[in-house]
Amino acid sequence: MLEIYGAINELSDAWKQWRECKASDQPEPPGPPMPPPGPEPEPPPTGPSVKIQGVVFLNDLATAADGSDNHTFTHIPGTDKHVVNYGDGNGYNNSPRSENDLTLVSGPFPGNYKDLRLRLGGKTYGIGVYEDRLLVWVGRKDADTGGSRWDAGKTTWLYEYLIKGHAFKFIRRTKLWSARDDVAFPFFVQRPYDGWIYGGAPYPTKHKWEIWETDPLPASKRFGIGDNMGIVWLWRVKLKNAHDRSTYWWYRGNYQAGNEMWGSEKDRKPCVVPHKAFTCSMTWVPGFNSYLFFSMASGMYSLQKNSHLQIWQAPKPWGKWTRVVLDNHWGKESGVSPGVFHWNLVPGWFSADGKRGVIAYSGVGKNDRLALQRVRIR
Repeated sequence: MLEIYGAINELSDAWKQWRECKASDQPEPPGPPMPPPGPEPEPPPTGPSVKIQGVVFLNDLATAADGSDNHTFTHIPGTDKHVVNYGDGNGYNNSPRSENDLTLVSGPFPGNYKDLRLRLGGKTYGIGVYEDRLLVWVGRKDADTGGSRWDAGKTTWLYEYLIKGHAFKFIRRTKLWSARDDVAFPFFVQRPYDGWIYGGAPYPTKHKWEIWETDPLPASKRFGIGDNMGIVWLWRVKLKNAHDRSTYWWYRGNYQAGNEMWGSEKDRKPCVVPHKAFTCSMTWVPGFNSYLFFSMASGMYSLQKNSHLQIWQAPKPWGKWTRVVLDNHWGKESGVSPGVFHWNLVPGWFSADGKRGVIAYSGVGKNDRLALQRVRIR
């Protein structure tokens, strides 16, 4: 009898959330957005960055959520909790109804996991916590292009939740971009919140952007055969305006000239960092007073043979980026099979000096799961 009552309550909660979602649907903004008012000045840096010599992966590995991938961590400030997403599979509690959802992680590495079962209805990408709000990027099928939620031919929605302890209350969702806007698989920059939310979106392109000034490798060594260069859009916005596409400031500056500029969406230029395929992450590393950007050095077609890891360092989210790690056969020495991607640092599991932490990743084949591995940044 108790099981029946539990099932009824769960269905009731799902019906209530579905009605809230339907009531909150927002139409796509008509036409290109107008340029927003002048930006606020950038806060001064807290100190000089320390150059990173490399990242050492330690033999301390934990795994979870077999059959699920796309795991991105964000930290709830002032707590020992994180929120992590997954894009397919049965999640952490082995429930098919949890597909494309979020999970609450409590405690130190490797953490305790509890699926939130928010039923987002699409593939989750970037997630971020700002004050008492959780923001989630969700890809859904785009009726205009016929694409699926799994690829770039989709609409991009922003979901917002109010955090109250272990509870996450749905606030609203808004469709911000469609596939024709060249914004796909967006991420949030994991950094201390100072009033600005920073984020971006990788997008594969054939454009030959001149963004390789800091890369010592010749062109023949940068990509695999058949790969195209990728670019990364970078933006910032205030929390109160996150659902208003016209208030997003897009990076359009030239770091070499020292004039980091922000403008409207139509004037955007790629952030000065190269990227491949469809997932990436950017995290503030306190011990080095700088950002690390994890990306792929090659396209998805070659994942079955190799894992192409790049790590870039910069004092600010828009550069100047310098590559500190390039490993086209990552995991080979440590026994990890090929086919790994979705690398990202867990922001709340750094050591006191910021030089030790945990990296999360997943992939294909045997790596279709969450993997957590301790790292030492030197």
